[in-house]
Amino acid sequence: MSPIKKPLVTLIVCGRFHFHKYVSLLSKRGVLRQFVYSYKVNQYFGLQKRYAVNFPAKEYLMYAGAKLLKKSIFYSYLSLLHQLWQLQVLIKQPGGNIAHFLVHGNCHKIMKAYKKKGIIIIGEVVNVHPEYQEVLLQKEYCRYGLKYVTGEKSFSKKIAKEYKLCDYLLVPSTFIKDSLMLHGIPKDRIKVLAYGFENKTTVKSNSIISRNQIINLLYVGQITFRKGIIYLLEAVKDLKLKNVEVTLTLIGGLDKNYLPLIKPFLSTLSIKYKEHIDNKDVLSIMKEYDLLIMPSIEDGFGIVVTEALSVNLPVISTSNCGASERIINGQNGFVIDAFSKEAIVDAVLISIEYPFDFTSQNYTWDDYAGELTKFYSEVLKTG
Repeated sequence: MSPIKKPLVTLIVCGRFHFHKYVSLLSKRGVLRQFVYSYKVNQYFGLQKRYAVNFPAKEYLMYAGAKLLKKSIFYSYLSLLHQLWQLQVLIKQPGGNIAHFLVHGNCHKIMKAYKKKGIIIIGEVVNVHPEYQEVLLQKEYCRYGLKYVTGEKSFSKKIAKEYKLCDYLLVPSTFIKDSLMLHGIPKDRIKVLAYGFENKTTVKSNSIISRNQIINLLYVGQITFRKGIIYLLEAVKDLKLKNVEVTLTLIGGLDKNYLPLIKPFLSTLSIKYKEHIDNKDVLSIMKEYDLLIMPSIEDGFGIVVTEALSVNLPVISTSNCGASERIINGQNGFVIDAFSKEAIVDAVLISIEYPFDFTSQNYTWDDYAGELTKFYSEVLKTG
């Protein structure tokens, strides 16, 4: 009988995504061979330097290009940076027996090279299938009488290449899994593993939204068609008409093409807006609010949902946000239908003086790393 192989995993991401939350936890479990990424210099995410392989130039060049180049030129420029990123990674000789990639259309050459070496390829998919996303967005554009412009075809083709190269696809929600299966990817190639909470909650929350207080609503994420912000703005308007005192803060990058549609609401509702907050400040800022609202039309997960729940901030989220699967409906938040301002209004009204309970949130990033380690072992057994 041949000895059971131990997972030796190379994590590869063009950027850092959420991998920084658990990469050191994989290292402590003895399964991490290397973490290959592109981020700021001298950022090791709790790893010993020998495990961290950083290519920071791509990040700095990307930020410079975003500021200096026109949008039409920038996408070609970004594609070139991704090509250079792949060449940099390919200089390093592949090792270990598993390579865990973020599927985002910028690693297919690396995947192909690693696969030729007999390394098992796991692709982490964080958005629904591109064709399914287009269906949802077409519906939204039609609402305003706008012509939907199909997304960059070359990007979709790159994603499709990566799907094919992966032996297994790791997804954080059944929302993503269902979209992949709808487009022909076999169920047995897909593993659902939801992301963890920031900390364990051991006591019941006693924070109640009083009927006599101003209700402070928060949204964190991109402000664009895909996120359904206009339904949230319409809901705030209706709540004010019902004499419910609410404030709304939007935090995130603003899509200039979306601005004309929401601008009338921004001026008449006195919405607070911040383009960016540092990742390390997210949890402390969330504690200042009463509800997080995620009105997403399509969101593969939405990690701000678990971040909010981690600090006992109740969440109202559409079922089109994968992280809504971390909400126990009627306990730590409410899951509502997408494309509906009425659903948001009703959920906010129910939240007033509602006894939210966060005691069941005991699945942390450390637990996630443990489950991920088990998955690595399973794929080695099956080959």
